[in-house]
Amino acid sequence: MCLEELADFSVKLDENGIGIGWKVFYKNIDGKLIGDFKSRSAERPKNKWLKEGNFRPGEYRHAKKTGYPSYAIGFHVFLTRDGAERWRNGLSDAHTKKIRFKRLVAMGFQLEHRCVVAKEIFIPNEVKHD
Repeated sequence: MCLEELADFSVKLDENGIGIGWKVFYKNIDGKLIGDFKSRSAERPKNKWLKEGNFRPGEYRHAKKTGYPSYAIGFHVFLTRDGAERWRNGLSDAHTKKIRFKRLVAMGFQLEHRCVVAKEIFIPNEVKHD
C-alpha cells in the first residue's frame, strides 16, 4: 500500500499521542493475524505495541516506489472503517480490524480516504466496532 497523495489534516490523538484507526490483515492457517500485503508472513500479536521495523522483510525496508510521493515507511492505517473496507475490497480472506496507532510519520490519501502512516500499532483482542 502506498499513499497516493500526501496531505496535512487534523488527526485526533489522545493525551499520549495515540489515535484510533482501521487496518486490513490476513489470517494464517492457525487463524492468527498476519500482515496486509508484501510483509504478510509475520504474525501480528495482539495486546502489545508492535514496531513497524520488526515486521518488514529486509528487502522492503528501503524500497522506493515510483509514481508515489516519498515518505517514511510504517504501518498504513485508515482513519475510517469505510476507507479500510474500500482498500480491502477484492482481497480474499482479508479482515478489517479497529486498532490504535502512535508515532505518525506521514499522512495523506489512499483511494480518496484519509490514511496515516505510523511506526507503531496496537491490536486489541476484542474491539467493539463503532
